[in-house]
Amino acid sequence: MPWRLQVKLISLNLKNFRQHADSRIQFADGLTGIIGNNGAGKSTVVEALAFALYGSRALRGKVDDVRTFGLPSNAITSAELVFNSEGENYRIYRDLVTAELYIGGQSNYIVSGNKAVAQRVVEILGLSLDEFLASYYTEQKSLEFLSGKKGTAEREKFITRMIGYDRLEKIQITLREERRDLRNLVSGLTASLGDLNFIENRIKSEEASLKKLKILEQDAIKVLSQADLSNKIAQEELKNYEILQKKYFHTTQQIALAQNSKQLIKNKVADLITQNKKLSTDLQLALGASFDLELLRIELSELQSQVLEFQNSILGYNLQLQEEHNQKQSLLSQKNADLAVLKSQISQIDKKLGALKKLQSGSECPTCGQLLGAEFQTVAKQLEKEKLEHANLLLLKESEIQFIKQEQRKETQLNQQIVDLKLLLNKQQGRLTTLQGSQREILKLQNNQQELLKLTAEVEIFEQKLVELEKEATQLGFLENVYLKVRANAESGITLLSATRLQKVRNEGEIREVEAMLARSKQELLEYQLKNADLTTRRKELITLDQADQVLGDFRKNLNSTIRPRLAELASSYLAELSDGRYSNVIIAEDFSPIIYEDGITKSILSGGEEDLLDLCLRLALSSLITERAGQNLSFLILDEVFGSLDENRRANVLTLLEKLQSRFEQILLITHLDDIKDGVANLLEINFDDASGTITIQNDRFNEII
Repeated sequence: MPWRLQVKLISLNLKNFRQHADSRIQFADGLTGIIGNNGAGKSTVVEALAFALYGSRALRGKVDDVRTFGLPSNAITSAELVFNSEGENYRIYRDLVTAELYIGGQSNYIVSGNKAVAQRVVEILGLSLDEFLASYYTEQKSLEFLSGKKGTAEREKFITRMIGYDRLEKIQITLREERRDLRNLVSGLTASLGDLNFIENRIKSEEASLKKLKILEQDAIKVLSQADLSNKIAQEELKNYEILQKKYFHTTQQIALAQNSKQLIKNKVADLITQNKKLSTDLQLALGASFDLELLRIELSELQSQVLEFQNSILGYNLQLQEEHNQKQSLLSQKNADLAVLKSQISQIDKKLGALKKLQSGSECPTCGQLLGAEFQTVAKQLEKEKLEHANLLLLKESEIQFIKQEQRKETQLNQQIVDLKLLLNKQQGRLTTLQGSQREILKLQNNQQELLKLTAEVEIFEQKLVELEKEATQLGFLENVYLKVRANAESGITLLSATRLQKVRNEGEIREVEAMLARSKQELLEYQLKNADLTTRRKELITLDQADQVLGDFRKNLNSTIRPRLAELASSYLAELSDGRYSNVIIAEDFSPIIYEDGITKSILSGGEEDLLDLCLRLALSSLITERAGQNLSFLILDEVFGSLDENRRANVLTLLEKLQSRFEQILLITHLDDIKDGVANLLEINFDDASGTITIQNDRFNEII
């Protein structure tokens, strides 16, 4: 059976990838054992390999947890893989941010970006991440599932999941959920569909009502048109009559104003006649039966001259009297001042004489302060003499003052003359005032006579105007009762028009209401039709889903029936090769339990080594079936802790089997924590983790170096 190379691993470099701070791995041909303690980072190599090819979907846990513990967030975490496919070398560089894919040793990448590189890898390998892991990667639990120790349902689910047929089951589950939801929807639509006959009958009833209302609307439009025409005629007539009314009202107002003005003038005439009678009576009493305005003016002129003469005389007497009074007052003030001085001097002399009478010869002089001697008597005589002289002078001053006071009596006579003149002046002024009043009354009487003539002429004008206005009012032909009738007719027209409009509006409202109801009913009918059409479609879909479920169920059964023969065929091929032809036939029962035939006879009891051989052949057959259905060939294997609880002898049997498989697989990676397989592998990668330093060392026997 020819095999062609599909994938060959060349090297893997890790930087700050979980425990691998800086690891470089070279992959050899044949069987390579990757050995290390649990937690040392063995499975991390497979995780990094898948990460390099497919990106973060291959990682366990969160992306940020991949970075080596304790490093800052800006530390670069990367994986660089070199592999060969179809004879072409490829190099992938990928970190937590981006990815780049190169061909051979070229320095320029052909694709960059996480998604773009992952997509190109799928195109190169022909396998998705799930298909890659299901075919190339095998764990211990995968072998146990095929050993016949589990139930039929679990084995079937495992195999269909590994092949990818479980997607059919998921599709069928989704389909059944959709069918259930659709069935509920159909029930809901059926319940909410409504009664078609009821809706159609309601539409007929509403259409009939609408037809009647529209007939009524046409009648209302005709009535409204007639009412509108009648109203326009009535309003036009009212408008014309109101114009006539305004003209008539204006004329009557002018008549009223003219009559009022005429009456006011007559009242003024009456008042003037009354005033004139009173003025004539007052003038007769003041001036006599006959009075002449010119004579009155002459008498007034003479009186005014006399009054002026009396006023000038009184003014002269007052000036003279004031001048003499002022002179005498000034002289009297001087004399009184001199008299006061003399009295003061006499008082001083009396004091000195009194003091001398108390003194004797040898005392100090009260005048000069010298001692008195023989001159004592002389001084006393001298003081007596001075007193006498001052007393005579005092009598003289008193006599002069008395004379001045006697001269003031003459002022009284002058004052009397002034009083007499004032009496005459007052008398003449009274007469003058009387005559002036009479003069004004005469002038007023004359003015009144002129005003009477003017007012009489105005009365005649207004009487003529009244005749013309009354004639004009009569010619207008306005009648109040006719106007009231026209106005009532116009108001009735407005009322009728409003009523017909209101009725039309009501009809329109009822029409809109029925139209709305009809529209709702038609919409309800449309919704019924849409729901019914949708319900019909949904029911068809439900039938389709039922049929699809049946088809998928049958298809799954058919697939399962084809899986078992092909899986048995592939397992038989591997088993014949690994057992050197001893076991050449494997049958997969309906419960997916394997049966081995030896020389055409069923072998019911298997030894430990035979059971391990069968498990390995079944898993290899499953991987081959997966890649075969993906259109690819199986070229290398990764076996992760497949020994499980096998004892030393059975582990040796498995290693022997793996050695035989090197003719079919160019590379086989065996991951284990067991040291006793070192001698059973051609190539060895030892991974050691130092807890103290937190670093990993990799011993690569093939290249004889520590990485």
